[in-house]
This record gives sequence, structure tokens and C-alpha cells, in this order.
Amino acid sequence: MSIWCYRCRGMGRLTYSDHSEEICPRCMGVGFLDTAEDRRDKALAQVEDNAGPTWTELAHEEVRKLDPRRCWTGEQIRLHIEDICGKPHHHNAWGAIISSAVKADVLQATGEWRKMQTPKSHARKTPVYRRAV
Repeated sequence: MSIWCYRCRGMGRLTYSDHSEEICPRCMGVGFLDTAEDRRDKALAQVEDNAGPTWTELAHEEVRKLDPRRCWTGEQIRLHIEDICGKPHHHNAWGAIISSAVKADVLQATGEWRKMQTPKSHARKTPVYRRAV
């Protein structure tokens, strides 16, 4: 498995010391390694934290209130929540809200993809979700 080292900012193969600590083969740093998924999750958590607890809690509550009989794109969820909670401090907070809802099994991907509707989205395809019951 390829990993990323925060210390030397290099990619390498994961190795372990005698004490099962992750060691970067490039700089021999201990405890600085991370996978791409770990980095993504940390960044999304940081964005969500920066959005503030009040906005984040309200947005999560609105996701939990979505009609489970209906399918939603992330864009539709964003527009729905924006009407109720307003906009977050940064647009990346929307991805953090959707991602954390999927991880918490509040939203489930249907496997379907639809074109986005807002002009700014340029009709790119996006996953479709259903609220878990």
C-alpha cells in the first residue's frame, strides 16, 4: 500500500518497525504516515469544524429529515438545506456534510448518476442518494 509522509512529503511503501510503528522508508520518520483516504477524511472534518457547530448541526438535522421515499442528488440536498440553514462559511462544507451523512449511513448511494441542474455545475453528473430508513 502506498502512503504519504507528512514529514518529507514523499510517497513510499508502508514498512513497520519492531514495535509495529509506521515508518517512512524515505526519511525514516515515525508516525507521519497517512493514506489518501485518511487525508481526505481529515480535510473534510476540518472543513466541517470550520463551518461552526450550529450550522453543521442544523445541516445534519435537515439531512436526517429528508423524505426517504425520494431520491436526492447532493446538489438538491444543498439547495434544500441552503433555504433553511443558509450558506456555510465555505462551499467545501457541502461535500463534508454529504460525506459524513454517507459514512453515518444516513444517506445511501443508489448507484444512479444524474446531471446537475444549476448553471454553475455545467450539467456534470453527480451521484444520487436516498435517506436510509
